[in-house]
Amino acid sequence: MASSSWNGIDLAENRARMERGELYTAFVPDLTAERRKASQACAAYNRDALDVTRRKQVELLRKCVLSLPELPPQKENQEEDDEQLGDYPFSSTSTLSA
Repeated sequence: MASSSWNGIDLAENRARMERGELYTAFVPDLTAERRKASQACAAYNRDALDVTRRKQVELLRKCVLSLPELPPQKENQEEDDEQLGDYPFSSTSTLSA
């Protein structure tokens, strides 16, 4: 499979360099789009995560932190569902930024 490029920059190699912590070009279309998406997800979390269920908080946070694990199936009882999500990460609102 051919690697795509932008202005002479091999985008796959550029991403690999970023992931290895090496010098890379930050303002290429794919990384710019990811930063924009992360910024929007953080803004949504900071705006919406205050007065929602624990499940909704975790769902919003998972859009900001893509490495968080999948959620277990939702339980019918709200208290039981909140309890099963107790070990999932939590962040106070108005603290996330991309």
